[in-house]
Amino acid sequence: MANHSQVIFLVSISLLSLLASQICCLPLSVSNRWIVDSKTGQHVKLQCANWPSHMSVMLAEGLDKQPIKHIILQLHNLKLNCVRLTWATYMFTRYSNNTVQQTLDSLGLANTKAGITEHNHDVLTMTHPQAYVYVVDQLAAQNIMIISDNHISEPKWCCAPDDGNAFFGDTSFDPKEWLQGLSMAAQLLKDKPNVVVMSLRNELRGPLQNTNSWYGNMTQGAQTVHQGNPNVVVLISGFYNDNDLSFLKDKPLNLTFKDKLAYEVHAYTVSDPSSKEAMSSIFYHPQTGQCMKSRKLGDQVEVNECKRVSGWSLNGTQIKFQSRRKVKCLKANGDGNPVLLTKDCSNTNQTSWKPITESGMHWATVDAQGNQLCMQKDANSSTILTAKCICADSNSSCMDNPQSQWFQFVSSNVK
Repeated sequence: MANHSQVIFLVSISLLSLLASQICCLPLSVSNRWIVDSKTGQHVKLQCANWPSHMSVMLAEGLDKQPIKHIILQLHNLKLNCVRLTWATYMFTRYSNNTVQQTLDSLGLANTKAGITEHNHDVLTMTHPQAYVYVVDQLAAQNIMIISDNHISEPKWCCAPDDGNAFFGDTSFDPKEWLQGLSMAAQLLKDKPNVVVMSLRNELRGPLQNTNSWYGNMTQGAQTVHQGNPNVVVLISGFYNDNDLSFLKDKPLNLTFKDKLAYEVHAYTVSDPSSKEAMSSIFYHPQTGQCMKSRKLGDQVEVNECKRVSGWSLNGTQIKFQSRRKVKCLKANGDGNPVLLTKDCSNTNQTSWKPITESGMHWATVDAQGNQLCMQKDANSSTILTAKCICADSNSSCMDNPQSQWFQFVSSNVK
């Protein structure tokens, strides 16, 4: 793709692993495989944190925990010069007139509202687009560049192949509404020079994927953003959760501009774009970048490298693992004890699990005493056990780190 004056962005779950620079070289353009200063041609290297703003509250996360200036200061401490700030299409097309306060009230998030009132009270009366721009402006004041990322259509956690937001024509992915959202966002951000890149869509996926629809819609999307804001680099994703752009070898995207076009590839530990294997489910632990698998000896499970870890499935409230024609259920064994795999799936109390947070990443069970316990990686080993759930409610005062308890079903073709 470099021969077409285009560039591929390698995106991890939380960081774009490039080097930092000051916000001094705007606007940006593309030259062969490089992002450059449009005026001088000097290479500009980005190091970006991912800041979610696409969930049901439709507000940059963490504003109920700390003042926004404190959050941005941490970006500087990490020597980051860029933020990938996500948004949901409906933020602009359906809920653009709703205030943050109205949304919090409709969701019953009293504790979150109290936290925002304490730390960032100004955003409560803003509409969602206004609150998004407010975050953009606060980042600009601290010399932080922005990749504005259309993450999903309906405000919620991403990404599953059957979540209704996977590909053009899906139940919640109307191409016309998507274009409307892109146009509104581009117009809203056109006078914000620190918005240097606009990503058309995060992680296209699912059974509806096809090249004809991709070429038609991506062409319209790219032209829509470029017309609304010709200064930004337009970032384009491919198939299978941004893991496949191979079809471009045979047919490059035909656009009226070249020096503002880039492609993104999401290179996860669980990714294997060249694999010929069928897609299946794995159970991913984002904190370690590893996957859940059964131990070679015994019935315990652990996190380990993401190879030969397929075979997981969710059947009602039971998490099942199939290996060598044997199906076992994931079983809780009490607070602080390792999770086990059992052939006996009849004990629905010990083998019943459900996601208890909006992200879908806290998997909990209930013990004999009625206590809710979450799956968790042991701090001193690779073992997975159950423990008291960390920050799984809406209490804004919880400052503990819950990442050891985050597990996610991911579709993958890893061998």
